[in-house]
Amino acid sequence: MVQSINLKLSVHSTTQTRFTVLMLFCVLAAVVIICRAGYIQIWRNPRLETMSRRQFQSRALIRPRRGAIFDRSGEPLAVNVEANSLAANPSKIRNKRNLARLLAHSTGLPFQKLFQKLNEKREFIWIKRHLSESELRRFKKWRIVDSDGDFLDGLWIVKESERVYPHGQLAAHVIGSVNVDSEGLEGVELWANEKLRGHVASISAIKDALGRPTFIDAEAAKNVQDGDPISLTLDASLQFEVEEALSNTIHKTGARGGTVIVMNASNGEILALANEPTFNLNEKMAHQERRRNRALTDGFEPGSTFKAVLLASALSNGWKISDQIWAEKGAFIVQGHKISEAEAHEKFDWLSLKKMIQVSSNIAAAKLALHLGVDRYLKTMRSFGIGNKTGLGFPGEI
Repeated sequence: MVQSINLKLSVHSTTQTRFTVLMLFCVLAAVVIICRAGYIQIWRNPRLETMSRRQFQSRALIRPRRGAIFDRSGEPLAVNVEANSLAANPSKIRNKRNLARLLAHSTGLPFQKLFQKLNEKREFIWIKRHLSESELRRFKKWRIVDSDGDFLDGLWIVKESERVYPHGQLAAHVIGSVNVDSEGLEGVELWANEKLRGHVASISAIKDALGRPTFIDAEAAKNVQDGDPISLTLDASLQFEVEEALSNTIHKTGARGGTVIVMNASNGEILALANEPTFNLNEKMAHQERRRNRALTDGFEPGSTFKAVLLASALSNGWKISDQIWAEKGAFIVQGHKISEAEAHEKFDWLSLKKMIQVSSNIAAAKLALHLGVDRYLKTMRSFGIGNKTGLGFPGEI
């Protein structure tokens, strides 16, 4: 009986010792973990700091609002509206093939292109910029957005600024257009891009688990400067009338194209500039042939309109408006080439300089040019800027 009691006491003592050792081990492990956690949290660890910055800190580009474009009376020709764009973090997307299929149905983009994007080793990609309302509705149809309006993991909407043109094709060749990042491509949008675009600011930001910028440096964000608005000399009402008249004329004559420039002759201001064919500025896929500003890019033979320059040269070199020129009665030979009037029945004799302009006599103009000589005629042309660019610096000018 005594032996049995001693055996039970011995077993109990051994179990208690083991339990004590286990408790001491657990307490020691906890102390080690707490100390390690404290060290990591309190003392600097360059490796962990680098990892933290890479995972949660980034630089965000804050784009300013582009300056508006107005006509001479303040009518808006180019303004900005808020647009929704779809972005993604490929590293947070699980079933990329299935998501690419759903996005292809929703956006109309090729499946293969979307699948390649979603497999990129990046934390941020654009899926599609400046989404339409119908595309946003299709996201719900294909369950990319749930009933609460939340997107699937790895996708989110970014608010952007989109350039729109309230009057569509009005003055399209003058105003020009921008790309998806609101950078000028042609026309005034390119010509005055530095003034219109403002100043982009790169600021530090903290990313959330999906890689989306959440908290940004508010002080640095103040450095973002919106673009300056500009006013053109164009008169929107006159521009509309000119474009309509040109379009009707092109339609009646069957011409391939045409150009009209309306200028204030006293100060050189362009009040209207129209080209046919034209295009709608809000349609991004207009053919390049329709986008060409013929008034600036195409050279043309001025013909009889140049006789006014010839008359100016004669008057500046001592001739009088009443001086007479023998018009040879309809035929004049110069170095074996016959010069005649525009109409076969026109056979003029003596013409004053004034009458020469009134009847647009080819022969009288040719003889006057020969009397003036090359040097004096060329000097007058150069004084008018003939053969030189206007100096305006407008894109595409020849």
